[in-house]
Order: sequence, then C-alpha cells, then structure tokens
Amino acid sequence: MLELRDRLRGDRDGGSSLVTVLVVMLVLTIGGLALAAIVVNTAGAVVSSRSTAQSRAAADAGLAEALAVALRDGDICDDTPIEPDPVSGDMGSGSTFTVTRDCVSLSGRVIFRSQGHAADGAVTTTEAVYVYTPAPMVVNEPALITRAPLNLAALKIKAVDPAVPSTVWVIPEEGISGDFTCNSGGAIAGSMYLPAGTVIGVGGCEVTGDVYAEKDVTIGSGTDIHGDLVSLNGKVHVSGGSTIDGGVYAKGDITFSGGPRIYGDVVSSAGNVTLSGGMTIDGSIHAKANVVATSISSRFVQSIYAGGNLTLSGGAPAARDRIMYGGTLNIPSNPPAEAWAVTSVTRTSLQPNVTVPQLPNAPQWQGITQADLDKLVTDGVFQKIAWTGSCAYSWYPEHEMIAKINSLTTPTIIDASHCSTLDMHNYSGTMRLKTDIIFVAPSMNVQQQTYESADGAEHRLWFIVPESPTRDCATSGTVSIATTRMLPAGGKSKISAMIFTQCTVNFPNAGEDWLGSVQAGQMKGNPNYWYTPVGFPGSVDPGEDEDVEEGGGAVLGDLLSRRDVASP
Repeated sequence: MLELRDRLRGDRDGGSSLVTVLVVMLVLTIGGLALAAIVVNTAGAVVSSRSTAQSRAAADAGLAEALAVALRDGDICDDTPIEPDPVSGDMGSGSTFTVTRDCVSLSGRVIFRSQGHAADGAVTTTEAVYVYTPAPMVVNEPALITRAPLNLAALKIKAVDPAVPSTVWVIPEEGISGDFTCNSGGAIAGSMYLPAGTVIGVGGCEVTGDVYAEKDVTIGSGTDIHGDLVSLNGKVHVSGGSTIDGGVYAKGDITFSGGPRIYGDVVSSAGNVTLSGGMTIDGSIHAKANVVATSISSRFVQSIYAGGNLTLSGGAPAARDRIMYGGTLNIPSNPPAEAWAVTSVTRTSLQPNVTVPQLPNAPQWQGITQADLDKLVTDGVFQKIAWTGSCAYSWYPEHEMIAKINSLTTPTIIDASHCSTLDMHNYSGTMRLKTDIIFVAPSMNVQQQTYESADGAEHRLWFIVPESPTRDCATSGTVSIATTRMLPAGGKSKISAMIFTQCTVNFPNAGEDWLGSVQAGQMKGNPNYWYTPVGFPGSVDPGEDEDVEEGGGAVLGDLLSRRDVASP
C-alpha cells in the first residue's frame, strides 16, 4: 500500500509539469504569431511606402516635364485659346504621369496638377502654383476704328501687306452698341475685334483673321473665318455651310447646326457644346459642362473632353483618338462604350484645362484736336498755309490751290477751317505730291480725285476734322470719299492717307482705290479700300502704334506653393 501511494504522488507531479509545458508552448505560440504579424505588417508598410514613393516620384517627374515643355514651346497659357492635351509620360516599371494646367481659376496664376501612378495602382496628385504674366498682344494701327455699330451692305478692306493685316475695331462710346454685322459680300483681310459688342454673320461674309466679341456670336451659312472665332463672355452659334479655319471658343454654350466645318479645337470654358449632323472637326472638343453630339459621322473629331455628361449617337467611333467624360455616358445600346473612340473611353475627373483667350490691347481713340495741329506747327514739324479761293473746286478755270498743292515740298497743314465744307470735286487731273499734307476743315467732300507721288517717294495725306466736344455731327464733321484713287492702283501707290473725324465717314460708291486707314465716329456707305498703316501726323514710323510697346513673351514667375492634394 505504501508503494501504491508513492506511484500516485508521482503521477500528480507529472501532470503539473505537463501543464507548465503547455503554458510555455502557448506563450511561445502567441509570441511567434505576434512576431509574424509584426513582420507581415512591416513588410506591407514597406510595400505601401514604396508604392507611394513611386507614385510621388512619377508626379514630380510629370511636373518637371510639363514645365520644361511649356517653357521650351513658349506655351505657358496664351499661345492659343485652346489648351493642348495633358502632358503624359511612362517612367517604366508601370509608373506613369499625367499633367494638366489651369490658367483660369486664379487671376495672374497658373496651376499645374500632376497625377502620378504606381504599378500597383497607388496615386499621388501634386499641385504647383506659379505667378504668371501673359504676353502683351501688340496692335498695329487699325485699318478702321469706329465708335458706332457696323452694319453695312458690304465692308471690304484689303491688306497691302499680308504680314500687316487690316484689323477692325468697334469701340463704342458709353451707352452705344458695339455690334458688327458681317453681311453678304463683306470681306476683311484681317481681324475683327468688338470689346463691347456682338457679331452677326448674316452669310457670305469672309474674314481672313480672327473674330473676337465680348458678347454672343451668331454666324450664318456661307461665312468663312480663317482664324479663331471667340466670344469672351457669351455664346457661339455657327450654321452649316460656314468654315472656321481656326478654333471656336466661348465662355458660354457653343452650338453647331447644319454641319459647319471647323479646323481647330472647340472650347466652352463654362458651358455646353451641342452639335448635330454630319460635320468635321479637325481638333478636339473641350466642354466644362456637357457635350451632346447626335447623328454624327464616324471619326468626326480628334478627341472629346466633357466635364459633365456625354451624349453620342450616329457613327462609331466618334473620336479618332480618345474620349474623357466626368458624368454620365449616354449612348445607344449598341455598339459598346469602348467602340466610340479609337484609343480609349474613360470616365475621369482629370480633364485638360483651357486658357481664356485675351483680347489684344484695344487702341485708344486718339482725338486729333486743333491744339494738336497747332503744336505740329509750333514744333516746326509742319508749316501752315490757308486755303484760298472758293471752298469748292470747279472744272474751269483750274482752282488756284491745285498748283499750290502740287508745288509743296515741305510738310504742310492746309487750313480750310473757314469753309463749312471743303469740296474737292470737279477736277479731272492728277494731284502730283512731293510731301506730306494735312487737310483741315469742318466737313469734306473728296470726289473724283487722283493722287500719285511726283518724286517716287512715299508721302502721306491726312483728312482731318478736328475733334471738339461742341461739334454737332448732325450738321458738320462728315468726310465723304467717292471715286477717289491713289496711283498706281491695286494698293501699290506711294501715297497713303488717314481719315479722322469724330463724326461720319462715308464711302458711297464701293468703287474707290483708296489706300490708308480710317478713324471715324461712324462708318457709312460701301467702304472698299486698301489698308496700309499711315500713322498720326508727326509720327516717324507709319503704322506703328505708339501706345503699345513690345513687351516680350509670357513670363512664368516664382513658385508660390506646392502640395499634395486629394486624388480624384
């Protein structure tokens, strides 16, 4: 019995040791599992950190590339109204970047947003803000400045030198409309600027340069614009049969009907783009809001960028490159979404930004007063003689002033202020000039006159009604030019002329071979003349706008901020 009790005691000691071993094993197991978890979490953190570093490196590389491209091409914001596609690149190993820029949100600033992608899908978006100074747009002496709406049966202005196109400005006085109606038969060898008006192209009108308007633009069928069509703060509507060789920009909605031909980009910075029918756009469509394109032809546009919804119907693929949209894609049930673009169809909030076009510096209305003319004499720039004899030419005998004018060899002001109207008419001969001449009178009627250079040198004429705050344009101030020519014809003459009056300039016949420029309170008749810069009296370089200086190119200034932002 004693032995039995000893064996039982020994078994109890063995059980206690087993428990101890099990507890130790449990502790070791927990410790091992904890260590494994730490190792796994650390490895995951390392992988995540590496992925984030890859995406951030890609975003940084994208910013550097976008800045280099912008500075190299001189295209920071304002080379065209249309922003190009985003700068993108592949860094290898699955890392890529895409960079857009925003010249609209902050005045005097440009924002670059770079989105870097790592191979495993990690995304970093970095935003850099720089000071930005746009390049000043230099304006030569306009072919026509008027302070009242232009709505003529036909306005034709040809340019002597295509490198110096004929620009037209409508700069109204306060409370007066600054609109322009381009009627059938109108042709301007240059650009049209309306800083306070609308443009209406009735049809059959041609502008070889740009058309800029502050308000709405409506272009009728058969209108040809060889530059950009821009509404700075309004809407644009273009009808079929019209051709725009440049881009179309509007802050508001853009609508195309009847299939016009657009060779550049189409951009609405705050509205929708709507089109229907078979038309072709060589560039891309950019809309801040929605794009609706129905009954379209296949491959009618390069790319489509819609910040909002995108609605398509007709031939697929619609885009020769890519489609990006931020809202809902509305398409027929067949074909599938990916069939609507050759390269890709993507829903994304990362969209190319557009640059708001800048109206060139508007020329100032430089009123030529009697005091300005008197100063030219005081300074010895011009001599002054009085108009003598009748205030009107006659067929016979020859007016005494004709011989005097032809004999002048020193720049001269011919003052006919005492005449109610200086009527240079009824003389069939040719005025052979040897110097610059200013004609001054309350009103003028210049008909059937012919001017040429007697010595083969270039000479300038000015027909000036001095500006006066008390002048009544209903009774005076008109300058009428009819069947008057500068020889040789066809814009080749050495004689050019500027007409200046705060009142009305009238070209009644549309048959003139006039050469020069016009500054008028109002233009009437059927103007048809050649443009070349003349310059104001006393200017050294004809055609140089002394109020606008060359300011160089656009300037990218200091970096103001750089930070990571939430990725879309």
